[in-house]
Amino acid sequence: YHDGRGLHASMGFTYIANPWLELSAIAGVRVASKTLSTGWTTQDSSGTVIDSDVFGEGADGVQSVEGLIEPRLRFYVLPVSPLKLYGLVGLTIRVSDGYSVEDLNAVDYPDRRSLTMIGQMLGAGVMIDPNETLGIYVELPWIQWLDNADHYETNEGVSAQLPFEELERNGWVMRGTVGLQFRL
Repeated sequence: YHDGRGLHASMGFTYIANPWLELSAIAGVRVASKTLSTGWTTQDSSGTVIDSDVFGEGADGVQSVEGLIEPRLRFYVLPVSPLKLYGLVGLTIRVSDGYSVEDLNAVDYPDRRSLTMIGQMLGAGVMIDPNETLGIYVELPWIQWLDNADHYETNEGVSAQLPFEELERNGWVMRGTVGLQFRL
C-alpha cells in the first residue's frame, strides 16, 4: 500500500500529582486513504505475457481509520521554570479498523481485518510555559511494539510458491510530537 494523506487529531487529560509528576491520557483518531499498488501476469514458458492486470495509480484508495490511546507519566527534572525538561514513560494502544480491498478482474485480494497493537513508550521532551494556563510541548517518544499484530496466511495454488516472510512490526519506532496544553 501507498499511504495517502490524512488527518490526525488528539485530545488529552492531565492530572498534576505534584510539581514534578504528571499523569495523563491522550486519545486520538487518524483518518487516511491508502492505495494498493500491485498486479499480476501470466506468462508462457518463453516469457510472453498471456494475461495481466495492474492495480495502482488509477485505482481508488480505501479509507482507513485508526484510534490511539496513550496513558503516560511525565517526570519533570526542573518543575518550577518556564522551560521544563521531562522524561516520559507509558503505553501506546493502536486500534486499526478493517477495510475491504478493491479486487482486480481476476484476483480476489483478501480484505484487511481490524488489529490492535500495544507498545511500551519511553521518551523525553520539553514543556514551555508562556503563562499559567498554557503549555507548549515538544517531545520525542520512542515506542516498542510488543507484538506483531499482522497475521497473514498463504494458500498454495497452481503456480510455484514464492518465499513468504511476515512483515515485522515489533521493533522500536520514534515519533516526534508537538502540542498545546491548556490548564484550568
